[in-house]
Amino acid sequence: SSGINAEWPLRPGSPEGLFDLNTAMGPPTLCIDLEEELVFSEKNLARRESQLMLLHTVLADIDMLHSKILPSVHPKIGKTFSYDDLEAKKNDILNNTRKQLLKISVDEAKRDITTLQDNCQNQFNILRTHQSESEQHSTRAKIDNERSREKHIISVKHRKKLDFHGYKGNLQIDRHSYHPLSGRNKKRIKTKERKNKNNKLRQKKKKEENQKRLKEAVDKIVEDNLVVNISSYEIPDLAMVFLSKGLNFVETKEVDKADLKYDALEFLRSMACASERFTDRRRNPNPDSQQPKERDIHANLRVKSKYKPVTNHPLYDEVERKILTWVDQFQPKTPEPNISPGRKRGAQWLRKMCNEKKIFISKAD
Repeated sequence: SSGINAEWPLRPGSPEGLFDLNTAMGPPTLCIDLEEELVFSEKNLARRESQLMLLHTVLADIDMLHSKILPSVHPKIGKTFSYDDLEAKKNDILNNTRKQLLKISVDEAKRDITTLQDNCQNQFNILRTHQSESEQHSTRAKIDNERSREKHIISVKHRKKLDFHGYKGNLQIDRHSYHPLSGRNKKRIKTKERKNKNNKLRQKKKKEENQKRLKEAVDKIVEDNLVVNISSYEIPDLAMVFLSKGLNFVETKEVDKADLKYDALEFLRSMACASERFTDRRRNPNPDSQQPKERDIHANLRVKSKYKPVTNHPLYDEVERKILTWVDQFQPKTPEPNISPGRKRGAQWLRKMCNEKKIFISKAD
């Protein structure tokens, strides 16, 4: 003891010169393992007690007894009788058997609880021999809190399960000494509630500003006579704003690859026709073009031609191959919308009313 520093803490009631290794170097590994094992056993005990309470609840309620809330204790057979009275007798037998099995499960849970209580008490007695009195109080408080927390979590789960199966009674949720809204959790939840409240206020303010802005825009449209409503229907504000863009306004749409390929083939056909006409002019430099032909006079009355000439020009095949390859490999992107979702709803309302022939939209002088 002559080499011991006087700053080492001394165990109360111990001879001078002997210091407390548990305090100076932390609790030994044995105490930590015993404490963790005791906490684990107490959680198992709390879980088994909650299961016992659920069994009593199911046995006391006739609707829960006939439900499938505990499928592991639900006897069934594959035989289905053709007569209703025999099927009813079968169900009565199965229900009585389920009730007896639940009673056996209650007895099993009681025995398990007794065994777990004895084990927890023995573990705590062993742990007491390695801890001081203050450490014992701290350990006991920690174990009680963990056990109460476990019972609270399981009680909430059982409450949800009973509600799902239509339980009408009141199940007391065990809170005991566990307070889920204490300390840091309580502060965190208050912060979250404050943020949610601020977000709701911000959204409400933003909505009011948008409505005010929309109302001002509609008043200006009506004042300037950009849109005149002479129908018997009231036009929504969003539809009025959409109409103010004019009848030539077109919404952005996704590119259709089939339409793109059709346009490319039509361009190649017109290019082949132009090449053929150019070749004909070179062969006949002075055609009799003074007299109009009948096909030119009635060009607007004919169906558009689908004629595609055979072109032997050396560049045509290369141009056709490059254009069609680009179209096949092209991946169209979704274009950015040029109107807001609200104005899009206004446009949908207008289309619906026009399709139902309730309103008619036209240009006005």
